[in-house]
Amino acid sequence: EGANSNMHIGVTYAAEDLTVMANYVKNKGADAANDSANENSKMAIGGKYMMGDIRLSGYYIQGEGNNAAGVQTTDNKGLALGATFTSGANEFDLSYYNTKNENTGATDAETDDIILAYRNNLSNRTTLYAKLCSSDRGASAPAGACGGNAGDNTTYYGFGVFHKF
Repeated sequence: EGANSNMHIGVTYAAEDLTVMANYVKNKGADAANDSANENSKMAIGGKYMMGDIRLSGYYIQGEGNNAAGVQTTDNKGLALGATFTSGANEFDLSYYNTKNENTGATDAETDDIILAYRNNLSNRTTLYAKLCSSDRGASAPAGACGGNAGDNTTYYGFGVFHKF
């Protein structure tokens, strides 16, 4: 592995109503003399289980990254849990995301996001949607699923139409 090299490994297993996955990604920096400069890596494991009209899912993810001097500046860990209920053309989602900055000395370093979403599949190509996202992001915390500014406790919402051409 040299400068600008990338390694991606992933595996997925599916059997009936259960799917599990794992992946690993490593990106080396562009500096030939110090390929750990701007290097980053991510690892995730997760799965989903279908129970009739209900899908349960979750994953664990962690990522590390270095700055331009090759010094580690990012050490984040995250967890997500979700449930989707489908009834005819309607889908309801409830998800929880937790992301932590594990850097030594980081305080107020956790983000908690809760997302409630609704989709109505009008056709195979057109979907109405509405989404409500509540984010509690610590001052030293990484951005979560909702985004937002560090140190803020914010609620976001969105609605609209998706159409596939």
